[in-house]
Amino acid sequence: MRLTVAQLETFYWTVQLGSAQRAADHLKLAQPTVSLRLKELRDVLGEDLFERTNRGLSVTESGKALLPHITNILGELEEIRQKHSTQSLVGQIRVGLAEGFAVNCLPPLLEAMRIEHPHLKPEWNVSTSTTLEAAILEDRLDMAVILNPIGHEKMSLVPLGTQPTTWVVPKAWEIAEPITPRDMWLLPVVTNPAPSAMYRQVTGWFAADGLMPTQMSVCTSVSV
Repeated sequence: MRLTVAQLETFYWTVQLGSAQRAADHLKLAQPTVSLRLKELRDVLGEDLFERTNRGLSVTESGKALLPHITNILGELEEIRQKHSTQSLVGQIRVGLAEGFAVNCLPPLLEAMRIEHPHLKPEWNVSTSTTLEAAILEDRLDMAVILNPIGHEKMSLVPLGTQPTTWVVPKAWEIAEPITPRDMWLLPVVTNPAPSAMYRQVTGWFAADGLMPTQMSVCTSVSV
């Protein structure tokens, strides 16, 4: 029996996700196929890579020692694929964008995608981060740019950067900077509906001072 990339990839994702079933879901394989690949890898190497515990599947010391090597191998294979693949991305992709990101970044993103992936047909969905995160989990979106995600084991999160939050108020209010919760809690406040990231951020900001806005309204779009 020989060592295969499929065996290494299956081992890697089983370790990363914590179970053979989660690895199977990620790789879109049947769970018995994942178990068979792990058994083949164990037989090829002649070492136990996992052991059963009360908490489920646990990586052995041999498995832990093997993981960095497999990670490097898979990384190099991916680099080769990206550098030498001539196949362009084609077809439809469903992309979600948090509203604040879309307002600032959608135009240049459209232009970059037109140039770099002319055969890709994106379907854009602009909404709150919470709504987009739910759509990812329900397989209604392929990817999304969201703020302050709650996270889930079925999602892969890649940090892209930070986005500051700024209060926008009429000049007539004459509020001195820096603005504090006590400056705002008696004034009208508009934010996204619960349980959006913005709603959690705004209410958390007031709650840190033991306050809650007395005139808080919600709107699905704050860019209006």
